[in-house]
Amino acid sequence: MSNNSNPILKIDNISHKFGKFEIINNLSLEVLPNEIICLLGPSGSGKSTILRIIAGLEKLQKGKIYLNNKIISTNDFDYIQPEDREIGFVFQDLALFPHLNVEDNINYGLNKINKEIKKQVYNSLVNKIGIQHLGKKYPHELSGGEQQRVALARALAPNPKLMLLDEPFSDLDTRLREKIREETISILKSNNTPVLLVTHDPNEAMLVSDKIIIINNKQKIQEGSSEDIYFKPKNKFVASFFSDINIFSGLVNESKVNFLLGGVNINKNYSQKEVEVVIRTEGVKINNIKDESIFNVEGEISSVKNVGIYQYVNIKINGHPYLISAKLTDRLNIVKNSKVWVGFDPRFAFIFEKEKL
Repeated sequence: MSNNSNPILKIDNISHKFGKFEIINNLSLEVLPNEIICLLGPSGSGKSTILRIIAGLEKLQKGKIYLNNKIISTNDFDYIQPEDREIGFVFQDLALFPHLNVEDNINYGLNKINKEIKKQVYNSLVNKIGIQHLGKKYPHELSGGEQQRVALARALAPNPKLMLLDEPFSDLDTRLREKIREETISILKSNNTPVLLVTHDPNEAMLVSDKIIIINNKQKIQEGSSEDIYFKPKNKFVASFFSDINIFSGLVNESKVNFLLGGVNINKNYSQKEVEVVIRTEGVKINNIKDESIFNVEGEISSVKNVGIYQYVNIKINGHPYLISAKLTDRLNIVKNSKVWVGFDPRFAFIFEKEKL
């Protein structure tokens, strides 16, 4: 995937309101050929509305949308109607037609081509997706995973230039969700179909995407690879979206920020001397033995929960108003009220200026 590629989809400063309530404000993004992008954000942040605007199911109120360098919508005017946009859409509820069998559902978007080509497209898709035995069944006769595969086949049948996925795996149980998600992404990649996927699940976003776009408070907060966003979050909201966090007060002292658990080296200037230090729970480390270089703050175990390979621990430190949470992969022989020594892994430590109230 080349960074010099022309985008398949370009969204230029779109805004949208429901009545007086603004849900999107000056949002811009691009999807490159063969790229899988995840729109990630909390419920109600406008993610699904963005997909509906792109598909033409919601009228664009302000801004411009381009598909393959051709404008399809601008400022309350649709140049291309939804059915002619060459965009596939898999909805959260899948939206299969209950009165049509699987074969007719998949062929629904192929009415403009002749019967022979339609048959070839249908046979190719059902064999590729593994649903050739379901053709005469109706949606209510299918399992959740089968319905998911049929919805994908129907969206792929017209050979779309772009695929929109609106939380299509959210209603499946955990194991089936992982299987269907992997199958879906594999099929879309083999078709060289670029994807814009909406999810509120950060793990899902990190697993499938080439790039993640964080949406909150009507705007794009951060954009980048999963590694960049996980290890270089722009603010506390982004940091907390990918894991539980601990927040400490810190003081800038030249090239270091000092806080309760030690010091963090910095290479930028801060406008305030007082800052906030955010540590992911997986970045808090504890030991039974004091080590001045790492484990140098004394604490007491408030609670311990062993869950599979993980040990979830809350620690009380004298003088600190909140419990410190840790997610450990190295099991320790500790119980409630055990004395421990606390440190941190600087890879999971982030410095932010204090937010104005």
